[in-house]
Formats: sequence, C-alpha cells, structure tokens
Amino acid sequence: MVRKYQRKRGSRPYLTGYTDAALKVAVNIVRSGGISVLKVSKRFNIPYGTLYKKSRKDYVPENKPGHPNALSADEENSILMVINQLTDWKFPLCSMDIRLLVQTYLNGKGKKTQFVDNLPGPDWMNLFQSRHNLTGRISDNVKPSRAEISHDQINRYFDNLFNVIDGIEPQNIWNYDETNVTDNPGAKMCIVPRGLRRVERKIASSKQAISVMFCGNAAGQILPPMTVYKSKNLYAEWTRNGPQNAVYDHSVSGWFDASLFEKCFFGLFLEAVKDTPGTKIMLGDNLASHFSETVLKACEENDIKFVSLLPNATHLLQPLDVSVFGPGKRMWRRILAEWRKESRSKNSIPKNIFPMLLKRFCDGLNEKQQNLVAGFKACGIFPKDREQVLKRLPPANSQPVQEVLGNAVATMLEEYISPRQTATRKRGPKITPGAAISSCDISSRSDARKRKRAAAEPNDSSEDEGEVCVICNLLDPPRGRSRDVDWEGCDNCDLWYHKICLRDNGGLSASDYCSCA
Repeated sequence: MVRKYQRKRGSRPYLTGYTDAALKVAVNIVRSGGISVLKVSKRFNIPYGTLYKKSRKDYVPENKPGHPNALSADEENSILMVINQLTDWKFPLCSMDIRLLVQTYLNGKGKKTQFVDNLPGPDWMNLFQSRHNLTGRISDNVKPSRAEISHDQINRYFDNLFNVIDGIEPQNIWNYDETNVTDNPGAKMCIVPRGLRRVERKIASSKQAISVMFCGNAAGQILPPMTVYKSKNLYAEWTRNGPQNAVYDHSVSGWFDASLFEKCFFGLFLEAVKDTPGTKIMLGDNLASHFSETVLKACEENDIKFVSLLPNATHLLQPLDVSVFGPGKRMWRRILAEWRKESRSKNSIPKNIFPMLLKRFCDGLNEKQQNLVAGFKACGIFPKDREQVLKRLPPANSQPVQEVLGNAVATMLEEYISPRQTATRKRGPKITPGAAISSCDISSRSDARKRKRAAAEPNDSSEDEGEVCVICNLLDPPRGRSRDVDWEGCDNCDLWYHKICLRDNGGLSASDYCSCA
C-alpha cells in the first residue's frame, strides 16, 4: 500500500510563527538599510536564514523550496504527452507502466537520479499525478476491432446515413437492439473487519441469461419488449404479469434467430408504426439474421427504410447501447435486490416470475425517456451531428511517440500498441453501413446461392469449398437430411452450417459462430 505521509501540526513552527505580510515588511526594512538582518529577524520572529535569503537582491521568488524533481518540467511534460496519446490509442498505462517508462527513458539518456536503479517509487507516482491532474480509473476492455475504428469509416457512415434520414421526424427514427438480463445481482460494497483476504456474500444466482429485444425512437418512445427464453418449450406461466403487449418466445440457444426477429418485427415494430405518416427509419446492427427477405419486403410496402450500423462500432453509434442499457442494467440489479427481500427467495429467478420483474424494468425505462433522447444525440443521429462521435475517437493527427521520448522507448511501446496484422479472407457481398437495404439485395444473394447449390449435386465429386459445413466439414448433411431445409448460415461472412450439426453441437445457432456479428 502506498503511504501518504502527513506532518504533525507544529512540527515546522517557522511556518506558523509569522505571516506573509510580516515577512514582506521585514524584507523591506532590511533592504532599506540601517538595521541588521539579525535584529529584524528577532523582532518579527522570522528565521535568520529565511530573512537573509529573501532580502538579497538576486533572490528569485519563483524558485521552489525543497529537493528538485528528478525530471525537468519539459521531461515531465513529455511523459504526460505519451500518457495522453496512449490513452487515445486505447492503451492506457497503469502506475507501474509509467514508472517503467520513466526508468527506460532515464537509462537511455544515461541520467542518474536518486531513484534506486532509476525506477521511481509509488510516492513519486502520487506526486506526479497531483502535479499533472491525473487520476486512476477502471478501464473497460474493448476488442481491437472496435478500438481501430477510424475517422474515415465514421465519416463514410454518416455520409450515407444523413442522405437516408434527411427530413425524417424524430418519432420516425427507430433503433432496435437486444440485450441479456441475468439473475446475478453483481458485486456489492460491504463493511467487514480489517484483515480479511476474501469477503464472500452467499446469494443464489446463476450465469443464465434471458435475451430481450428493445426498440425506441429519437423522441424517447420505447416499445414493449420481446423476450426469448432458452428452452425447448414455452409455457403460459412464463408470459403472465409482464409488460403490456410484450411478446414471448423460446429457442434452444436462447438468442434471436431469423424467425424470432421476424416475429419481433411484425408483432411489435410494424404494429406500432404502420399507421404513422411519413417515412420510418429502422437502425440496427448488421447481423445476417436481421436481413430476411420477408422483413425487407414488408419495409418497402410500409415506407420503412432498414439501415445497418457500422460493424464493430455499436458502442459509438447505437443509441440504446450508448445511453439506455448501462443505466438499465444498474436498475435491473436494484430490482433483483428488492425482489429477493420481498420474496425471501434463496433460489435463482423462476421464469414465471421474470415477466413481473421485466415489467418493473420497463416502467423504469419509460420514466427515463430522456436517456434515449440523449443517446440519439450522443450518436450524432438526431440532431445530425457527426462530431458527437468523432470527438470520442483518437485524434487523427496525434504526435508520434518517437518525437516525444525517442526511438528506444517508442519501440518498447509499439510492441504492444501497433495495429493488428490479420490475414484477409474472402467474404460475401457487403452491406453499406448507414445506407438503406432493399429486398433486391437479399433476393439476389439468395438466387445466387440457390444456383450454386443446384450446381453441386449430391453425387458430384467436386465440392464447392464455400458450401461445406463449418462444423462437420462435409457438403451433404449427415443422416440423409434435405439440404434446402437444414442449412443455416450468414451471407455476409459466407459461413454455413447443417442445422443438425448445430443441434448436436450444444444447440447453438449460426449467429453464435458468425464472425461479422
């Protein structure tokens, strides 16, 4: 533990024996001549050395007392620039990283300091933070693909999006997204005796999660949710006492697939907006299960434009993800805690109780509709302002590290922060983020795939490499099943699976393996 030394009151009486005003008067008397420094020192109760030093004509008030810093002001500013730049690059340094950085810099310069082996201690780190207004924060882990979103990608996305949503009213701009809610209330701060190495709180919970799809618009309206249970069956008890007009279903994986998304679209979204005048916008992620030809044809018939978000950037561009789900998860944990106190239950949440808790959750979200409005603003969608997103990206013209601390330290750092070099692979047709998607795009891909399947007969020895199942690595599904019925996959990343193989492999869906999700 880092110490924080505090001097005892009165340990330095010369700091409290006189005031700054008295010191100023005493200095003027000495400088005027006629009275010795010793006599003025005794008269004003000021230490002789202090008065002698400050009454000299060559005294510079800016000089700070005490031991000089190991690094000059310019060197500390250079270290600060590196810390800021690495934070922008999504590679923030911890306290030990900064101390090792300083040690490497001092050793490279051949500079000797009072530090043991030129490694600054924790006390120096605390003072460095105080001098430069730095603080410690818990960092969120972000996948490299998300951290490498560029200004050009964001600008191209907004160029397409603004062409689509130009002139659209906020009540007609919708965003849909699914989230998982669990029965785990999370960690809680508790008061316990000192000296305990581990504090445990006995509470019933599990890692089971329930998928819930939400949809809201830029005016703050949130539609009733759709819940998908992880089960082979759906029982009436699991649908009672929940939010009004909510929809419930089930799947083996517990996640949304194409058929469940269609049920959510036709049962909730389309019912809510079909009588609304004007063009409607539906913003969502680019999962292949959301781009069914049936949904896109219904969008065209009802003047709805289906728009895909930029891949790996939903944490920047998805309003529900940016401003609603974070506070919502904290509210969900409070709802769980209150329910456990009311029911005195020692078990995890039964599925017949979940709708009642979900209703409380939705009521809380509807009371804070301003969060959703703020999310659309923070994502630059309404009002249209791409700078809201660009300002949260690393600066495009950040100063190279080499110019700050030299090549030796830069080489050490770039081993960790250099961009990933990944092998490119062939993908299917692309969807332009921010642009409206039509059913022609999906139907053309479907026709092309049917032609490829028709060309590869079961008795043909030449198998199409892109048509084999990723799990069993075979062209024909096992057990003699029909290929037209039992295939599932993604047109975007061109990965396909036999449904029987998915069931045998833990009941997962193709979206579980999809690399573009």
